[in-house]
Amino acid sequence: MKKILVPTDFSDSAYAAAEVAASIAKKTGARVYLLHVVSLLEYGDEEEISKQLFVMKLVRKRMQEMVEQPFFEGVNVVEALQFDLVHENVNKLAIKNEIDLIVMGSHGASGIKEIIFGSNAQKILRRSQCPVLTIKQKPNSMEFKNIVFASNFNPEVEGAFFAIQRFAEIFEAKIHLLRICTVGEFETTKVCHEKMHHLAKETGLRDYTVNVYNNHTLESGVREFTEMINADLVAIATHGRDGLFHILMGSRTEELVNHEHIPILSMTIRD
Repeated sequence: MKKILVPTDFSDSAYAAAEVAASIAKKTGARVYLLHVVSLLEYGDEEEISKQLFVMKLVRKRMQEMVEQPFFEGVNVVEALQFDLVHENVNKLAIKNEIDLIVMGSHGASGIKEIIFGSNAQKILRRSQCPVLTIKQKPNSMEFKNIVFASNFNPEVEGAFFAIQRFAEIFEAKIHLLRICTVGEFETTKVCHEKMHHLAKETGLRDYTVNVYNNHTLESGVREFTEMINADLVAIATHGRDGLFHILMGSRTEELVNHEHIPILSMTIRD
């Protein structure tokens, strides 16, 4: 991993995301790109030059305060300030600079205030060509040793899983493969195990467990399982074609994300 992008609105969750990114950068030697987008929709149109200049001056001050945080000591940080729409700038910068990972807060007070369940987040996740790590609050540990990968383990998952697997390797983490079975999304334990072991074999995964967990809903099942094993992170693969944040079991995950306080790593499946 060489380059990490951190979209920031300077909120508490944005600071938590920046600290996580800094921790990963120290492990990998990656460069961190701090991006703040002054949204035209929020601050006015392009003709309001004086207002834009005032906002830019204020943003530069807040950006400098973030860069000077102790957790960034020893990290190569690049500041990026832009005027435009949030989701467009995040993805443009990610592509232009060949970003390996996007780390962003799950709540904020400005252009990224709906980073998980809002339209900006959906567009970022749908269009992102690299993994996206969302942080709701500062994790208890920056060492992601226990990672839950929740999926239905259909064949299309494999490509996205490689990126998740590379992230896990940074922390020498154990990956807990998890299939949540509900009344509407049921498969036998045997079939679930076969699918999970097949994914592990195809991707060369070694340090892992296979888990089938029954619950009334997908969201509750993931949440209960992560709490039960004291997981550090939940990883999912998402479909980009429908514009909604979906776990690969056909369910929306807004409920999961809204109540899940641990970091969530997502990777979009490319059709």
